[in-house]
Amino acid sequence: MTLIKKTVVLVKEKTKGYITIIKLGETVGAKVVLNEASRETLWLALKIGNNPQTTHSFSGAGAEFSLDIPITPTDSIGAAIMDATGAVYAYGGRRDTISLAALKLDIDADIAKDLAKTTDAQQISDKDKTNTAKPLKDELAKQPKQGQKLEKQLAQETVSQEQADNKQPKNSSPFASKDIPNIDNDDPEVEILPQGSSKRNPFDVPKGENFYQAVRSRLNDIMTINPREERLERLIPDSQWVRVKYDGDDYYVVGILTDEGVPTHIAYGVPGRKDIKPPKEAEELCDFLPINDPNEGFWLMFQNAQDGTMIKN
Repeated sequence: MTLIKKTVVLVKEKTKGYITIIKLGETVGAKVVLNEASRETLWLALKIGNNPQTTHSFSGAGAEFSLDIPITPTDSIGAAIMDATGAVYAYGGRRDTISLAALKLDIDADIAKDLAKTTDAQQISDKDKTNTAKPLKDELAKQPKQGQKLEKQLAQETVSQEQADNKQPKNSSPFASKDIPNIDNDDPEVEILPQGSSKRNPFDVPKGENFYQAVRSRLNDIMTINPREERLERLIPDSQWVRVKYDGDDYYVVGILTDEGVPTHIAYGVPGRKDIKPPKEAEELCDFLPINDPNEGFWLMFQNAQDGTMIKN
């Protein structure tokens, strides 16, 4: 039986929660979990792979939805959550694939349906109807401008979010513990740390058996929401790498090495030159891997996935 599980983190100024997409056999479902329950109705837009965008309404701390769409392990996931006013509550994954104009149109249609159900048309005068329920074609005519405004809003929020997430002094090292992403346990209900929470070095976790299982959930989030580093994937067989930005265009990389599908190592690294050594605290643990130019590439560190120990030399 086929099992596919993908998770994206929801953010806006801080972490808002997460969405998990699960396919078990032929059944596909989505689960959204918010860190703070919403008293108002929210609408979730989902874009999975090349499938059409879908919209789902919910309230409270989250909800579960059945999805009548195909999904493959390589499909990207985009998500955006909006309230009734058209304000973006959160977004995650490939948010550039989400049409906010289409989401707003679905929200207006839902609100119009609810209004129709709760209003006694016989008790409303023609004047009241004109003031309270505009023709749908007029609303549709406004959508291009609304969509442009919403897309601009999301773009501005994305820049602000990335600046907040990546705020860090220039020339600082991604090998410093504060710059390495926090890794939590594998509980699917784990509360995701909000922005501004103290972050610990991923190596500073209890060592022992099944280390990878202890960090798998947070690691999956990192591998899902960040762009792939295909140069390293081409050079290192049976590996998956992503690029994590932390200060403007600066970035570090995180990777998972496998043997017949079983993770054997977790890797971390920064772009650099062979003739410029990494920070002293990481020098003994780093290996240099050239990319195209023999003197330019990545300084990499490798961690045993079984017990969490660092691989020296």
